[in-house]
Amino acid sequence: MQFLTDTDPKPQGYGGREANIFSQPVLRAIDYKTGTVRWSHSFPAGSNNMYNLLVTAGGLLFSGDPARNFIAFDPANGRPLWHVRLAGNVSGSPITYLLDGRQHLLVTGGDELYSFALPE
Repeated sequence: MQFLTDTDPKPQGYGGREANIFSQPVLRAIDYKTGTVRWSHSFPAGSNNMYNLLVTAGGLLFSGDPARNFIAFDPANGRPLWHVRLAGNVSGSPITYLLDGRQHLLVTGGDELYSFALPE
């Protein structure tokens, strides 16, 4: 196991990540063709949980953050478009579904289930 003895500043055991990556939660959009970071969004310091993501066909990216927020981003540039504070951190993968011609978004926050839809 080379990573146990690798003395490089970015050993293979860390996957080439920079030091202290786990001290600040960050959402990064990486161009799959070039590997370059297109944009990044730093979350408030807090727990280092990984937050589940949902990308919709309508052009939205949803994620939770350590401060119990559920956030909609523009996936093209990372700009936050909307957010809501939940009773707890996002604790499962958000989903979207169509019911009676209306699009709904479902997410768990702690032990609670939230459903959102655009007004008619």
